[in-house]
Amino acid sequence: MEHFRLMAAGNGRGGGGAPFKPKTLSGVPYDECISGLQKMIRRGKEKEALILMQELCSSGYPSAVARRLMIIAVEDIGLANPKVVAQVYTLCMGYLVLKKDMGANRDPKPLAIYMSVMLLARSPKNRETDDAQIWMLAAREKKLVDIQKIIDDNPCIPDRHTDRGKTRLRNLAAARGTTFTEEADREFLEEGSLLYPHVEVQGNQWGRLVGEMFHYDYARNLRGFQPGEEKPKPLSPEETEIVAELDSAGEFASADSNEAASKGGRG
Repeated sequence: MEHFRLMAAGNGRGGGGAPFKPKTLSGVPYDECISGLQKMIRRGKEKEALILMQELCSSGYPSAVARRLMIIAVEDIGLANPKVVAQVYTLCMGYLVLKKDMGANRDPKPLAIYMSVMLLARSPKNRETDDAQIWMLAAREKKLVDIQKIIDDNPCIPDRHTDRGKTRLRNLAAARGTTFTEEADREFLEEGSLLYPHVEVQGNQWGRLVGEMFHYDYARNLRGFQPGEEKPKPLSPEETEIVAELDSAGEFASADSNEAASKGGRG
């Protein structure tokens, strides 16, 4: 235990300000041991992964192992086996909570960590989640993504919860002789709530009842809706003219509409 206390006392630094490079009880560099653990899991080498894991735990790093295993679960298992990702998070978080409750000088038995390593090593693997992150960060840095185009190409985005959407819905209500709430509710049910892919569970009785109550086409959600198919209800020529006049004047429908908008609504 003295060995562990001295490493902790160093707080990541060695004498004279030199970077502290910890080693395990067997004299193996910590960074190589923790890196090896992930590499062995990636390649499905369960025995080797367990040996490296136990070396780290015996050397005073069980919490670091638990945290790394959660990262490995998302990076290297990911979409291939989401259940295992959830299981590993549950096991490792449970271990970390239990360790915290027991205090700094006591460690729970690492059975949860053992099970996590075994689940990860045996699982089918997929790195698409991490690949997506790598691409996305690089694309942002290289300015390959256009956020405004995404918003402009998807008219369901500026809804009753956005300033632009509130103004549009108020003007639309004025053109149609309705209220802000009526237009906002209709748009949410017919456009904003569309799902892809949509799956019915036991007939979706409540969805059908909402469709009947608010007089909207619930079945549209069941017809193979595809991304990009959002098509807001077209305006008549008269409605188009009124909305254009209101937009140019920067006006909105009524105090009634303002009050309805301020109360929010469906997301």
